[in-house]
Amino acid sequence: MREQPSARRRDGRLTTKDAKRHGNIKKIVAVFAVLMGGCDDRREIKHMNWDELWDKYREVDYEGLKQPEQVWLNTRAFIDSVNNGGLISFFYNSGADLYDDTVFALGELKAFEALEALESFGKLFGDDVPFDIDERNRIISAWEDNGPEVKACENVDKVLYPLFPKLEETLEAYLIEHGLDPDYGF
Repeated sequence: MREQPSARRRDGRLTTKDAKRHGNIKKIVAVFAVLMGGCDDRREIKHMNWDELWDKYREVDYEGLKQPEQVWLNTRAFIDSVNNGGLISFFYNSGADLYDDTVFALGELKAFEALEALESFGKLFGDDVPFDIDERNRIISAWEDNGPEVKACENVDKVLYPLFPKLEETLEAYLIEHGLDPDYGF
């Protein structure tokens, strides 16, 4: 086995060439250590939490949010709407203003059962769910009290409620993966 030549001169200092190579190795090791979480002296990275997401939303509006932030906002609105009045409340309130983005968010999270329930229910509004809340509410108001739409409301909620614990876990993992802090502050 051949012995590696020393990177040091007789006086103990590195040669210019070896010093550059040694400096590059130190940089690579430092980057690797940061990536692996091994540097204690690195600055703590602050991840955006729910309150900060809303602050950003108010500052830059919806279009100014990054895709993971939009996924968070839409998924949370979907879950909270259903929990606070059933899926119908997602449609008669502002949640469905971003229906297509909510469909995307559930797909992004691979929440296919919830996505299927949302899309099936969305078909009650016609070919496309209206973006306008007043238009959606006109459609809902036209449904008969004991009509198929009311039964669909009852059935879809029974499907969705058991899916939410897993959806919450999936959303949390997604947020962490995208550098967000799933702390809701409550």
